[in-house]
Amino acid sequence: MRDSQQEWTGSSWSVLPFESCFSVCTRFAWLNALDRAQLDRLGALTQIKRACTFLAHEMRMASNLQRVLKRSLSLPVEHTLFESSAIGLLGSLFSSSLRICPLCLEVGYHAFWHQCRPLLLCPIHGTVLTEQCMTCAKPLPSFGDAALYARPYACNGCGHPYCGADFTIDAHLDFRLHADRQIERFADISQWFGQLDRTLSWAFFRDDESERYWAARWRLAYDFCGSIVSPPAECMGVEDRMIATWHWANAPARETYHAQGFVNRRESDRVQKVYRSTLLLLKNWLHNRAAARRDAGASRRTLRIGQEGAIELQGDTFELAYLLLRCVLSDDAFAGNHRRLTDDTAGASPGPALAWFVPSFDIPLLALHMVFLWLYTKMMEFVATHTDQCVVSFFEIQDFLARCDSPVLLGNTQHVRQGMIIFRSLPGMPLP
Repeated sequence: MRDSQQEWTGSSWSVLPFESCFSVCTRFAWLNALDRAQLDRLGALTQIKRACTFLAHEMRMASNLQRVLKRSLSLPVEHTLFESSAIGLLGSLFSSSLRICPLCLEVGYHAFWHQCRPLLLCPIHGTVLTEQCMTCAKPLPSFGDAALYARPYACNGCGHPYCGADFTIDAHLDFRLHADRQIERFADISQWFGQLDRTLSWAFFRDDESERYWAARWRLAYDFCGSIVSPPAECMGVEDRMIATWHWANAPARETYHAQGFVNRRESDRVQKVYRSTLLLLKNWLHNRAAARRDAGASRRTLRIGQEGAIELQGDTFELAYLLLRCVLSDDAFAGNHRRLTDDTAGASPGPALAWFVPSFDIPLLALHMVFLWLYTKMMEFVATHTDQCVVSFFEIQDFLARCDSPVLLGNTQHVRQGMIIFRSLPGMPLP
């Protein structure tokens, strides 16, 4: 077996960003004409299932293979292939069977994010990720199965390439010329999953509410991954797919808002301050947004609320959502006021209707700020579904919000109230 760096083909090639261990090992075997037995002698196949599974908490490669790859690639493999903590936490979101983008595999690339079940399309090519051979439709082996390495890139059933086309060095080198720009589309997935790992993993661990937490995470993951690749041809900026998250841990009933009513006057004043500060934050954002848009007047609409449209709101969709939020939460919601974006927020005060819209949980007052922002996104959805000059009732809005999934998830651990707020925000929306 060759043992010097110069004798290994591809020794000057670096590991590509987000590349899976399967991708590196398969390409390494193909370039150096290594069969399954030779890989086994390197110590790969005895450890590959444990080393490369997406359920592992750490990257543990067989020492011989790790030594060879480190020397030939001049990179610390265990750090460049994996973001182990996030994958360990979110392992249930990853498929144990190989999932491929045919166009990526054709040029010798496979990302470990391809294994993410909520990711239905490849962010690079927009193609459907599949777990079947493109030639014979035979299911691909499990990710750690030694059968994957019997013939690199080839199906054990039909003998043809998994992706339907032969891998060539020229195609791979051409892919490398543009790889950094193309693979960067995986960065947002990695960042979001990493954030979920760092800030939210502890909140509902072994808690009664854990099932609800995992269900919400699955729903958001599918929604998030779907937004990244739909439509695939668009330029995908970070602003287009922000996930707003906020978590806390505090003693129960300490500085909390109760949906059934305020505990005391001091707490009521604090809620009022949070409400006003949120309105001011949104108001300033909308003013800046309007100043930056040249066609602001072209998209103005009118929305009437209450009996015979007693309250009239005017503005674009973003402004109407703000005015609607203020209208339904304020004490004077049905006083016949014609709200405008220029109205002062200093005297704004949340009324009894707040208990109808805020989830029935004890939450810190700072978390209430995020709930107000979530309510704003819901008002945006409501406004978008109603035509110009439409008359709506307060009860229609209440019914709409009752059908929305709450962003608040709670848990109790060792006499401490733990929770998080997580929801999809709007492009450019100001977040704390």
